[in-house]
Amino acid sequence: MKKAINMSDKKFHAFTLAEVLIVLGVLGVVAILTMPTLMTGVQTRGYETSAKVFEGRLEEAMKSMNQKRILSGHTSTADFVNSLSKVMKISKICDSSHITDCFPEVITYGNSDVEMKEIKSAKNFGQKDWDTETVGLMFANGTSAVIAYNPSCKQDRYSNLITGSDCYGIVYDTTGFGKPNTLGKDIGSLQVTKLGKACAVEAGGACLSAASIGNSSLLKSECEKRRGELGIRACSYINDFWAGAVAACGGVDKMADAKDLEELASYLYGTNISGNDIKRDLTLNYERAAEIGIKVNPGDRFFIWTGEEVPDDLRHKAYNREFGSTYTQLRDIDVKRYNYFYYMCKE
Repeated sequence: MKKAINMSDKKFHAFTLAEVLIVLGVLGVVAILTMPTLMTGVQTRGYETSAKVFEGRLEEAMKSMNQKRILSGHTSTADFVNSLSKVMKISKICDSSHITDCFPEVITYGNSDVEMKEIKSAKNFGQKDWDTETVGLMFANGTSAVIAYNPSCKQDRYSNLITGSDCYGIVYDTTGFGKPNTLGKDIGSLQVTKLGKACAVEAGGACLSAASIGNSSLLKSECEKRRGELGIRACSYINDFWAGAVAACGGVDKMADAKDLEELASYLYGTNISGNDIKRDLTLNYERAAEIGIKVNPGDRFFIWTGEEVPDDLRHKAYNREFGSTYTQLRDIDVKRYNYFYYMCKE
């Protein structure tokens, strides 16, 4: 016969309350350490998905506009947006003076915080001047955007190849006015090489472009044709490099003037520069000069044209400011020479 088992003789093992609490504590610590990473991963995938969905819808809209022959031929961004509203649901449109009624006031783009009220043209997207102002949008799905249109946009409705590189630039926020307003998260862009002010430096309240070498001149015949348009008083009988700089800026009123360059000198020398006479015992900051497009070796001097002609001068001169390593002064000089002078335009 089998011996009956006496249950009282068998030993049972179980976790004590202390052991259970320790295990739960360890699991809690692991959860605390891993949850932020898991949540970040989920958010990142969410941002990526939202961006892909929006860009996909925008591409389809461009194709539809192309087929309907309403993609090109617009003279302004506002006209383009009116056509876009026929193929994408837009709940609100804001002109360039009220961009932040449709888009967050400040976003983080790369390493910079950008005030969107300053984004008024394609130049602020790093594009060439398309001569149209930006427009703010709120799409029906909650995505907000700032867009600039290129009136030179040309697309083939038969090939239906839409890249947008020739037609528009756009910055969008898939969370509308929600946070974090950061590039690579809820902020995305298309055909934007940089975002921010088009000016290289602010001088006396004027926004000045990066300095360019004025190595393009106007012949007398061309200068005479464009005098009224550019605001030039007189033209040189041979190559006029000053007039070439004026043409590049779009007119004398769009070139830096003597006061602007006085303020610029204060910035480059790190001290207040006032008046037109020579100022000595200065130290030119060549790193700052390089940041605004002045490509010279330390110790070299350089010159920047103003948009101001010397009045009643038979030899036809214009003013420029000379920047030396230890001095600066306003000068006047013959416009038909010096193709290595710089010029800066007002943006």
